[in-house]
Amino acid sequence: MEQTTVFIVENEILIASKLRILLENHNYAVLGHSATGDAAISQIRKLKPDIVLMDVKIDGELDGIEVTEIIQKDVNSIVIYITQTHGNSQVFDQAKKTRPYAFLPKPFSESELLRTLELAILNSHKSAPAKEAFYDNQRIFIRQNYGYNKLEVRRILFIKAEGSYSKIVTEKDEYIVSDNLNTFFSKLPPTSLVRCHRSYIINLDKVTGFDEISIMIDEKERIPIGRTYTKIKDLFKKV
Repeated sequence: MEQTTVFIVENEILIASKLRILLENHNYAVLGHSATGDAAISQIRKLKPDIVLMDVKIDGELDGIEVTEIIQKDVNSIVIYITQTHGNSQVFDQAKKTRPYAFLPKPFSESELLRTLELAILNSHKSAPAKEAFYDNQRIFIRQNYGYNKLEVRRILFIKAEGSYSKIVTEKDEYIVSDNLNTFFSKLPPTSLVRCHRSYIINLDKVTGFDEISIMIDEKERIPIGRTYTKIKDLFKKV
């Protein structure tokens, strides 16, 4: 089973070290740790962890809530706040606006942390509400929280029909958008995204193999070729 990846934002080195040991003992992959907001933003954007354990009070000019607001524009990591600000309704209200998966007050027990992580992962795997999207050249903008996140076409592996919605699949993330596949495809400007089946659009740049009935994407996803789309194989010779 693939390990869940975690990044720790915590300015108390002892706590960060204990968290790393605890998580690694329970088969989580800790990608790194930062004590300041600027360093955290840089590393989270680069590493794109599944989960961010975010202390609210950290070193530097930015607090954990401000860091979360910034990273949410670029990544879809699950954010779990950890804080010592017991009963501070103002901090809680500010944090709530960023829609974290959980708010874990210090001190917390090992079992409390692990249960929180497990529930966050479980809830993140449920079907997400469909998002509005619009398209611009080699980019797709998907509504997230209070704005739009940019998704570059080159990151997309394939798009799959999900009833009246479409699911965009990248190497790291999945997005549900509110257009059905026909509408989605009709709005796309000329790109490397092509239709290969009534239920699938693929990225030609991600094709790593094919046979008479299917296409291999990124050496791990096999996508069917529809009977009315067999001429698509001619395009692979140009990839």
